[in-house]
Amino acid sequence: MIGETAKELLYESGREKRVRLLTWGGALLLCLTVWAGWWVYGNLVGGDGGGQPAPQGARILAGAAIAALGALPLGGMLVYRRYYVVRLLYEKGAERLEVETLGLWRPRVRSVELACVGGTTYHRGKLGLPGQVAVDAPWHWVRVEGERGFLLDSWGRFTDNRLMRQILA
Repeated sequence: MIGETAKELLYESGREKRVRLLTWGGALLLCLTVWAGWWVYGNLVGGDGGGQPAPQGARILAGAAIAALGALPLGGMLVYRRYYVVRLLYEKGAERLEVETLGLWRPRVRSVELACVGGTTYHRGKLGLPGQVAVDAPWHWVRVEGERGFLLDSWGRFTDNRLMRQILA
């Protein structure tokens, strides 16, 4: 077609199912905490030992606080999905990158001019707390001038390392 440019795959995450699963897990956690907040609202008793319900304000506050705890992981995952790159394509003739991130129901695709890419910052992504599961999730933050940057998971598949280094340097 006229005006179409050749696209070369530079990067593919291969872990988008994991991110989607974590998001749905956050949604399930929200449902559970809303239910728990509703239960606390209906069953919270006062501190006088008489078995009388706690004051209305205390019940609302306790129930809302519990429900809000479930909103935090889901909210975090929804924000993370906007930055997490599933595929990165290089449009040769147009000198731009096509960045595909995870949307809520379908992928989001945006085009970034190559001249606007302002380099990357590597993050080790290591977290090891005593007695806990160790996390090893290195990633690259790609800066884009005047726009939202994006995140490349280092465990993803970089198809052309030479071109990636040249573009993202």
